[in-house]
Order: sequence, then C-alpha cells, then structure tokens
Amino acid sequence: MDNSFKKNIVYLLLYFSLTLLICFLVEVFYFEWGAIHNYKSKQMIFATVWILIVFTILYFILKKAGIDPKSFGVHCILFGPFIFLGGLMFSLAVGSHKTNIIDRNYVGTSGTTEDENANGDGTDTYYNNTYVFHKKDKSLTPEINKLDEEFSEGSSKEEFIFWQTALAKGFEPKNIRGYNCCEDFSQKLELYLTVGPLTIVECLIKATTPAFLLLIIPLIGFLFKKRLFFDDMEGLRKIYKQFQPNDK
Repeated sequence: MDNSFKKNIVYLLLYFSLTLLICFLVEVFYFEWGAIHNYKSKQMIFATVWILIVFTILYFILKKAGIDPKSFGVHCILFGPFIFLGGLMFSLAVGSHKTNIIDRNYVGTSGTTEDENANGDGTDTYYNNTYVFHKKDKSLTPEINKLDEEFSEGSSKEEFIFWQTALAKGFEPKNIRGYNCCEDFSQKLELYLTVGPLTIVECLIKATTPAFLLLIIPLIGFLFKKRLFFDDMEGLRKIYKQFQPNDK
C-alpha cells in the first residue's frame, strides 16, 4: 500500500476520532443541561457518576497522548458547539437526520410552558418531563392529548434509544418491561449499573452522525492536496501546546 495513502487514512481516523470526541462531549453537556432543568433532575444521579468516570479516563488518555486536558477542554467550550452545529447542518443538508443508526423505540413526553424571564424582556420555555413510553404503547397518544390540555404551550416529545437514558433525564418509565423501581436495594443497584453506561452509549451513538459527516471537510482539503488544521498526531499536539502556559 502506498505510504501517502496510509498517512491519509491515519489522518482521517485521527480527524474522525477528534470530532467524534468533541461531538460526544457536546451531547453529554446537553444531556446534563436538560436533566438539570426539570423537576425530576434527581434521577440524573444514575448517570452522572458514570459520566464523571468517563471524564476521568479521558483526562488520563489525553495526558498520555501529550495533549493538555485543560487546553482541550477550553477548545471544546469555545469551538465544540460550532463543530457540532456544523455536523448537524451537514446532516440536514443530506437528509441523514431522518435516518437513525439505531431505532429510537422510546418516546419521552413533556408538558411545555412559557414564563417571563428574570429580566422581563422575554420568555423562557420549560419542559415538564412526565413519562417515557415504548413508541408502540397505546398509552402514548392519550398522554400527549392530556398534556395538550393541561399545559399552556401543549406537549412535546423526545425520542430515545434506551429508556434508561430517558429515566436519567427525568422521564418516568411507564408500562416498560424490566423497570421496577425502586422497592429494594438490588433494583436500585441494577439502575446504577445500567443507566449510566447506556446513557453514555446513546450520547456516543448520537455524536457519530455529525462526526462522520464532518469528514467532508478534510476530504475537500484532499482535492487541493492539503491537510487541514493538522498533518498528524504531532501536529495535533502542537495545536494544544501553543495554548499551554510556559513552564517557569
């Protein structure tokens, strides 16, 4: 195999891994943000411990790779949302947002309200999460109709791959086989051991589509015989090293 071809493949894999990681971190942020901003946010504890473990592992992986974790974190905060938004725009452009890698068989329902914000110059929208159903559950439609009547702005829905992710975000599982909470210690332990990992897996799956579509950027660069942003792992390290404080 031609050496330049190998280098291009390694470069694309490195580029994809980086954008996937950034998109994953954005997905985790939006998950945590959504979980905190509803009245059942205490259920996020089932996933938060696992997310902290993942962040700790990521910290040591970045250190091992010669990338300063603090500098990487700052870059994610500054540029992560724009990178993620770019991936979503590509997704909308090609219509891939209509095709899911894995079926989202669970639907979380919310009652939507709008209240005047603290500054008095606009309104804030609040989603009062209620239940998560299997999408084929006949109870789903009556629940949506009920929320439409009870809440000023009607109802809203959110699809999930795993009901465990919905649970961690504040939705109460309804008529879902395998959910029995929380009568004894073993049932709570089961949730602690499964909800977190499945939430992380779902965030990673959702991050895959924008990260994959963002590969179009380095591929366009290839047309002009250019590697954008960095050439290899050492080039990537240099990007973050220049933002690190000088050792005294």
